[in-house]
Amino acid sequence: MSDTELPPLFNRHWTEYALALSAIIISAISLWVAVDTEYTNRHLVEEASWPFLAIDYNNLNAEGQPDFSLNITNEGIGPAKIETLQVFWKGKPYRSANALLKACCGYNPRPFGAQSDKSGHPITGLITSTSAGTVLRAGQVRRAIQYAQTLNNPKIWRAVDSQKENFSYRICYCSVFNKCWLSNGHDLNPPRVETCPQPKVGYNN
Repeated sequence: MSDTELPPLFNRHWTEYALALSAIIISAISLWVAVDTEYTNRHLVEEASWPFLAIDYNNLNAEGQPDFSLNITNEGIGPAKIETLQVFWKGKPYRSANALLKACCGYNPRPFGAQSDKSGHPITGLITSTSAGTVLRAGQVRRAIQYAQTLNNPKIWRAVDSQKENFSYRICYCSVFNKCWLSNGHDLNPPRVETCPQPKVGYNN
């Protein structure tokens, strides 16, 4: 090999190296674009499946009659998995509506001398539903507690209605992508949590 003769590796035209380098750069850019697009698409899907639970109460039904109700509404755009719910009166949690209304307002599920329905059960006006462990679709409302005023309970009903400002809530819910929030039912920006903590005293029904 003469002094002026280059090894085969260096004997290629510079354009071949330029093309090879360009191919590597283009591949890297394509990979970055694909990863970024995947992230963006996933983020958009998650945003389109965002749930938002709010808790409020009413003291009149659709006919304008006295009817206290505690409502959980999914105001978001995706389904919400309700993991846990706590209901407090003056900061103390209660496991059931019976216990809650008894503590706050003297509620008696079997008042002496009360009117009964056709099955012989006292007409108390109280209806409850399970919330924890259920799924709310976007726009769906669940009545956790409904307490209508009847001939048997006007005094207790007014006591419940007067105590509504002393009720507070803690609800933990997740999206279908298992992104979870721990909310007081009123916060527009509830904090995110990795998983829903299990309360010592959860509200059942």
